[in-house]
Amino acid sequence: MKRQKFILGPLLTLWLAIISAYAQYPQGMGLDTVDVVTLGTDWLAIDNEGADNRGRVLHSTDNGETFSVIYEAPVAGDAFHTIATDGTTVVVSGADSVMRRTNFSVQPWVWEEGDVPGGVFGDIRDLAHLDGTWIGAGDTILRSTNGGETWTDVSPLTMILLNAVTDSNGSWVAVGGLFGAEGYRSTNDGATWQSVNFPVNTPPLRSVTADGFGNVLAVGEGGAVLLSTDNGQNFAVVDMGGASFSQDLNAVVATGENSWWIGGQERLLISLVGSNATVSLAEDTEVDVNGLWLNPEGELLLSGVEAVPPPEIDAETASSDPIEVTLIAVDSEDDLFYSVDGSDPRDPDTRQTYAGPFVVTGSVTVQAVAARGGVYSQLVSREIEAGELQIFSLDIALDNNTLMITQDSSSTGISYQLQGTTNLSDPESWQNQDDPKSGTGAPLQWIIDPIPPGTQAWRTRVVP
Repeated sequence: MKRQKFILGPLLTLWLAIISAYAQYPQGMGLDTVDVVTLGTDWLAIDNEGADNRGRVLHSTDNGETFSVIYEAPVAGDAFHTIATDGTTVVVSGADSVMRRTNFSVQPWVWEEGDVPGGVFGDIRDLAHLDGTWIGAGDTILRSTNGGETWTDVSPLTMILLNAVTDSNGSWVAVGGLFGAEGYRSTNDGATWQSVNFPVNTPPLRSVTADGFGNVLAVGEGGAVLLSTDNGQNFAVVDMGGASFSQDLNAVVATGENSWWIGGQERLLISLVGSNATVSLAEDTEVDVNGLWLNPEGELLLSGVEAVPPPEIDAETASSDPIEVTLIAVDSEDDLFYSVDGSDPRDPDTRQTYAGPFVVTGSVTVQAVAARGGVYSQLVSREIEAGELQIFSLDIALDNNTLMITQDSSSTGISYQLQGTTNLSDPESWQNQDDPKSGTGAPLQWIIDPIPPGTQAWRTRVVP
């Protein structure tokens, strides 16, 4: 459906980052998370643990923050490839066409093997469901109409190998291929399948998904990107607007009408809207984007990308004085971005780049993220109730080219910097004068001798 599941291994980190509600900013799930489904605040993920490649099901009750193992395959080498749910039944498929299912609404969860026809062997690499019908695609096509209890082999005689399956407005579409693209479509609820049309010399395909508007996007080896506008019957190569790449593409997810995210080798990430493609290639190209999903809020999740931990916001939550805010990165190499005006700190047009502690006043919400190689951490925030910045009058006296500036009162613990400018019309011309002075509740005084030539005005500013 939305991901490719070839690269397996230990689950190193399961949660990375919160992304925009419109899937604008990528977030990682872990280096080798194989698949993810969500049921409200419950998340289920699968991976294949350890040297024996043993499949596991992991459960989170806090929107993917933490996971615990709830099921492990009983046999070494019994790898899991995909997990799917219709909101109640959860089905996991893997090697040798083994299907496992449980009723998620009944605890404790009891995992049972679905009844697969005798003589059917090979892997099921993807699962999808629609209106009570389940389809599994891989070395065969299996169909169930009773929640995965029993399965029927509905493979066309010409089928060789499939990697992904999706539904599009009542049609089913499955793609794959061994030496070239292979694809099939069903218009009768998955009972029978017919070949779809690809351009000549299309390479094997690894992932497919639909946007719900009749558009179906398939991606694959060598940077193949193909679009069908008729629910998956006929595919054509997508004009990528001049974008060029040759990496294998492993995963695709729809974010709106003819709007997609595509992931691939060397952490390649492509935002495709129509034929307008934005291509990102991370600095660390040793890992691949293996899977893409949207969480219930429409936020984009990545698998195969090392986690970026969120920063810590170090600040008081309430004070009658202005409050100093410090952002602390877990990894000193990560970039930190923040906002205090309600804008998204991942938006390059509005965000602030963190360079050191800053002071806030009034009621504000500080939002912050860490970033590494184009991937963002979880967005963290803190609501702060700070005192308003007090404006103090300055008493300025001049005596024999010696300037004495007195600030009539000050707040304990707040530091003030005296600044002067030679050009009132230029906001960048203010220059610091003397060292900052810390308020003690008594008036502050600066003596400037000599006065910088051409100074037109003076002011004091709160400093961290």
